[in-house]
Amino acid sequence: MVIRKTSEIDITVSEALEILSKQEDLKQYQKMVLEYLKEVSKLPADQAKKLVEELMRETGLSRKEAVMLVNILPRSKHEIMAILSGGRDKEFLTLEKAEKIKSIIDKYV
Repeated sequence: MVIRKTSEIDITVSEALEILSKQEDLKQYQKMVLEYLKEVSKLPADQAKKLVEELMRETGLSRKEAVMLVNILPRSKHEIMAILSGGRDKEFLTLEKAEKIKSIIDKYV
């Protein structure tokens, strides 16, 4: 059986957990990944999806950035600034934007 990738999208740890949990007859490495995802998942998949969408809509973050924040769930604006500041072509993250991001995350935690 040949598996072909038809599309690609960044998903949260919670979404990956939901997908893998529905699979039957997991291979050994898939079982290990499933156990890891159970340990690190911080939100239910439906809440994680909503949070990603809200972060993108309300703050203009890319999906990749929003997913990263949802996976980490930083607790301070300084953590958010550290996570999102990087790369040459990145826009400078203002304190106001970091505070807005934190307030959105706080609604889900």
